Amino acid sequence: MPLLSQSQRERINRVLAARYLIRELATRQQMRPVPVVPNSSLQRPALELQVFELQKDGANNYKFVYRNGATLTPPPPHGAYVWVVLPEEPGRIFCGGPLLPAPFNIDGHTSLTDRKEVLYAGQLRLFNRRLVSWNHNSGHYRPDEGLRHVNLIPAVRLLLPGHLFDPCST
Repeated sequence: MPLLSQSQRERINRVLAARYLIRELATRQQMRPVPVVPNSSLQRPALELQVFELQKDGANNYKFVYRNGATLTPPPPHGAYVWVVLPEEPGRIFCGGPLLPAPFNIDGHTSLTDRKEVLYAGQLRLFNRRLVSWNHNSGHYRPDEGLRHVNLIPAVRLLLPGHLFDPCST
C-alpha cells in the first residue's frame, strides 16, 4: 500500500514544479546581458549557412544544426568555435568557426550577433563530436567568468558542463 495517495503525490509534484519555476524566474531576473566592448573592431555579419546551433544527440555526442532548419549539411563538430547565447533565445547556443574553410568561416563573435548584447560568449573545442572544453574568451564581449552561473539556464548548462569549463583554454 502506498504511503501517499495519488492526489497527494500530484499535489507534491505541483508544489515542486512551482518552486522550480519560481527559482528559474528569480534567476532570469538576475541575468545581466553583456554588451559589446566599445570601439571594438567591426566583423562582417555571418551568413545563414555560417551559423550553427549546438545540440546533443547522445550521451556526449554533439551535432550542429542550422538555426532555421536549412537542409544544407553543416560541417562536423570538430575543432575550435566561437559561441554565443542571446538574451532572446537563452536556451540555445549559436556557434561559428573562424578557422573553418570557406564558405563556413566567420570573423568572430559579433559576426553571430550583429553587435547585439549576449548573455554569454566564448570559445569551445570539440574533438570527434565530443566537447573537450569551453571558456568565456571573447575580445568583443569579455563576459565575467562568474556570469556563467547566472546567465546560463539549465538547458545550456547541460550542453556546457561545468567540469569542462576552462577559463584559460583557447
